[in-house]
Amino acid sequence: MNLIKINQMEFPTLEAAWEGINEFLINNEEQIRRNGGGTYGTEMVSYDNFVHAYKPYIRPDFNFGEILGYTYKKWSKLVSNYVNLNYLDLVKSEVLDRENKKSGHYNFTFHFDNAHGGGKDCLISLSFCRRKGQKDPYVIYTTRASEVTSRLIFDFLLIQRITEYVYGVEKAQRCDVLCYIPFMFVNVERFLFYMGYKGRDCVKKQMVDNREGSERYSPYQKRCIDKYDEFMVIDPNKIKYKVHKRSAVQIQKGPDGKPISKTKDLFARDLTLPFHPKYKDKDIAKLNTNLKG
Repeated sequence: MNLIKINQMEFPTLEAAWEGINEFLINNEEQIRRNGGGTYGTEMVSYDNFVHAYKPYIRPDFNFGEILGYTYKKWSKLVSNYVNLNYLDLVKSEVLDRENKKSGHYNFTFHFDNAHGGGKDCLISLSFCRRKGQKDPYVIYTTRASEVTSRLIFDFLLIQRITEYVYGVEKAQRCDVLCYIPFMFVNVERFLFYMGYKGRDCVKKQMVDNREGSERYSPYQKRCIDKYDEFMVIDPNKIKYKVHKRSAVQIQKGPDGKPISKTKDLFARDLTLPFHPKYKDKDIAKLNTNLKG
């Protein structure tokens, strides 16, 4: 019997998972190739990935506008496309019924919609589970595919909001999140958003032939660095493709230190589901205080 090679990763939070997965894909080309992935055009692809995050948590002040150039419309489209709220309420009622009965074991699954067709069925399901002998619930996220830099962090926030909606904000932070991502990738131009956020040094030189002092950038890493250096100085109006221009105006900063895209701030705390209360400063402070270690 041959076992499938799975990339297994553990992180304290979903935000840390997003950062770790970005840096895994850009800095571990050799391991990714050994496990069947690799470069395809402008993409670095990894297959069969299992991610365990110990909290469904993204900082309330994570700024999607400044980091990724997102507007509120992007969030509202994600929710309206994938989340049938009536169906979610039915799943919530099943889960809370078992919770109130202090059931030691249950599994209920919320299946994502694809109402507009534009989502390409990337999000598949979110299961709410209790396991025998485990103190707190698990949430299991299954997806078809994920572009990591600009999309995965938004999907992770949706997981957090749905989990909070089902269990309540405080109890949700005691849930573990298990994610199965069979196909995930970074794209050169989109990865520039992450480099603009974390700095050019997030791309680490790789040791060649395990010889000390033999570090160098892989060909894919060099493509990202070269494109970052190019887009940091180029006149965005000279860029042919709109999607590439979006990267340039997001990583180039004006005198105020903000992206020259002039995208408005869009904080995670302001992105909620309908009927989900808006976060107030006191709620955020309480949430942070109650995070388990």
